[in-house]
Parts: sequence; C-alpha cells; structure tokens
Amino acid sequence: MPNYVANRSGNRPSHDNAAFYFDLAVKRCRDAGFRKVDLRGDTDFALTENFDRWDDDGVEFVFGLDAMPNLVQIAENLDGSAWKTMRRRRRLKTPRELRRAKRPRERNPPAKWLSMRTSVAIKRTTSRN
Repeated sequence: MPNYVANRSGNRPSHDNAAFYFDLAVKRCRDAGFRKVDLRGDTDFALTENFDRWDDDGVEFVFGLDAMPNLVQIAENLDGSAWKTMRRRRRLKTPRELRRAKRPRERNPPAKWLSMRTSVAIKRTTSRN
C-alpha cells in the first residue's frame, strides 16, 4: 500500500522527486513506531546518490540495477561463498482467489452467443413471411 501518490505530467520521468517521497515515507514509518523500513523499486528508482544515506539511517532497500558491464564483471569475479541462490516464497492466494469457486469454462462462449443471436434473428425474419 503506497504512502504517497504523486500525480505528474506525462512528460516527466517516473523517478522524478522519488527520493523526496521515499524520505517522507521513511519518516512517516519511523514516526509511527516502525523500527524496520524497507524500500523497493525497479531500476528507475535506484537513485544511487541516496543509498549511503538510507543505509546509515538503517533503511533496507531492494532496487533493480541495469546489467552494466562493470557490474557484470564484478559479479562474475565474486567468490562462490559471496552469494547464494535466492529461494522465492510460494505465492499465497489472495482472499478473492480463496473465495472463488472453480467452475468449468465453456469452450467457445462467443460462438455460442453468436449462434443464439443469429438463430433468433432467423426465426424472427422467417416468422414474418
């Protein structure tokens, strides 16, 4: 659930002022009593000039980064003990998915509706003659 929503014009990049809103969200969480704050975002939100500041403040963050040649080289030269395979948690079903009953699907419902409509139209036109 977002803390803030920024409405900006279509010609502005999505990360425009993102660090400002991240800082507001961190402050709001800290003021509410949360000790642990995590920030997440894609490559557009990886505003590296803020990483040290957030890290010093105890904020954890996960942002995507483009596979730039220098980063690829660093990653390939890491010792095998420096990383481990990430195991993803199994996705839990949403309450809506849990409530929804499974029912068989019709093979081609639009064709069925079309044939029903055309047969009704044919009956109407033939009954007028």
